[in-house]
Amino acid sequence: MQFPESEAKTLASLRQVLYSIPRPDDMKYAINETKSQTLSVTRDVPDNRPAECKVKSYNLTESKLTIRYAAYW
Repeated sequence: MQFPESEAKTLASLRQVLYSIPRPDDMKYAINETKSQTLSVTRDVPDNRPAECKVKSYNLTESKLTIRYAAYW
């Protein structure tokens, strides 16, 4: 996506500010937190499932869910 020059400069300065904010150590959460912060939430995620998984369908109307709750006090 191409931005007008004024917007591109604004985005560049915002990016510089964001990258100057101290981030937690990536090993604290066992993920690359810095990379995670740069990914867009609206990005296209490829479907990497095997072909047999892509064609498999599930009848969700017959699914059952059991929730066990225990309160100890």
